[in-house]
Amino acid sequence: MYKIVVADDEPLIIRGLKKLVDWERINSEIIGEAENGRKLMELIEDVHPDIIISDIAMPQATGLDVIREIREKNINAQVIFMSGYQEFSYAKAAIQYGAVDYLLKPVSEEELRDSVMKAQEILRKDQPDSMWEEENDIESAFKTIASDHETVDFYERFKEM
Repeated sequence: MYKIVVADDEPLIIRGLKKLVDWERINSEIIGEAENGRKLMELIEDVHPDIIISDIAMPQATGLDVIREIREKNINAQVIFMSGYQEFSYAKAAIQYGAVDYLLKPVSEEELRDSVMKAQEILRKDQPDSMWEEENDIESAFKTIASDHETVDFYERFKEM
């Protein structure tokens, strides 16, 4: 399961995000929430999420302050920003810091789900060993690594040992 934290200075938005998507269906769970940027940073350091879904304009530290800090600390988390503002400078800064997406509120179920799945794909590519954790059996892992005849033959010989 991918661990997600959500942050917004409006509690109603956080409650809505938690209900908007069937998180379990996309192999994710919301493990924490924060109502400002400082609490978000503390939460990130405490629970080590895989994905952060955050409002970009929050009190005490903006979402941009948070992504800048996690990049400086080399925290490997993907960030999805939400905003009520169609502010080009926010979107440009978010992209410069490597945000996965910049979504405009109100966010639809489909666009949030797609953004989370895009973040999951980035995480998978960054951590090739994670394939072994995700595979339930070794046969699937061997077939995923290479579908060529030689690798499948190797697996058949490995099974017989």
